[in-house]
Amino acid sequence: MIALILHNIRRSWVLGILATAAAFGFEVIANRVFAQIQEKAGAGPSALAQFMPKWVQSAFDINPQSMTELNGFLSVCVQHPFLMVVLLALPVALLSGWLTGDVENRSLALVLVRPVSRFKLVAAAFLVMTGWSALGILATWAGCLMGAHWTGQAGSLNTAGLARAIAGLAALIFAFMGIAAVVSASLSVRGDAVGWCITIILLMYVWNFLAQVWYGGGGVTNYSLFRFYEPTKLLLQDQPLSHGIWVLASIGASGWILSAVVYRLRSFTL
Repeated sequence: MIALILHNIRRSWVLGILATAAAFGFEVIANRVFAQIQEKAGAGPSALAQFMPKWVQSAFDINPQSMTELNGFLSVCVQHPFLMVVLLALPVALLSGWLTGDVENRSLALVLVRPVSRFKLVAAAFLVMTGWSALGILATWAGCLMGAHWTGQAGSLNTAGLARAIAGLAALIFAFMGIAAVVSASLSVRGDAVGWCITIILLMYVWNFLAQVWYGGGGVTNYSLFRFYEPTKLLLQDQPLSHGIWVLASIGASGWILSAVVYRLRSFTL
């Protein structure tokens, strides 16, 4: 088991460190951008929000007045598409490589000839993937805190609300990790696994976007997992974590359990 974990770490450390650095750097730069806008525009960053189309404000739950303070600015940054791409692309890339890529290139045969259970293969993938995702999420949190201190805005930062927003982000990433694990464990071609994972994520993201901005016909019923992640309410309105975090955590856990069952029972052509 230890050998499998170390093997997965050796195969993923470059992507893991790059994703962690990108998440950290993005949040630090976001704080710096806020300080620069506040310094150059006397009215503060609300001027930036005023130029945003209404549908963008609705999609990110932006109130122009809230953009005059750091918490409002960060509530957008912690759900920014760049951050979502970084943190969601990591499990798609790694899990499709470990659970699907090894089947496609037949290197899995070299592992299965040894006394190693398929369950341990999934367990090792779970532990390493959870570690890298946790590191990326902690880097996001650290980037927000360090950026706020760097720009002299630490006193206005809602640290408790930020902690809740980061917890919600962790639950969201965990849920999509479970989905990526099921898809990767079920397929034998890595390109198919990546394609299906990206399709599911994009459909849910677009669905959530439409449900936020579409007012015609009574709106769109929102079945997307992104609807359970609402950092604006957590940072600005000091709302406690909702039941949505448990929904996301349950989906993630169910996905990993199902992936272990599928990987254990499926037949491989090696």
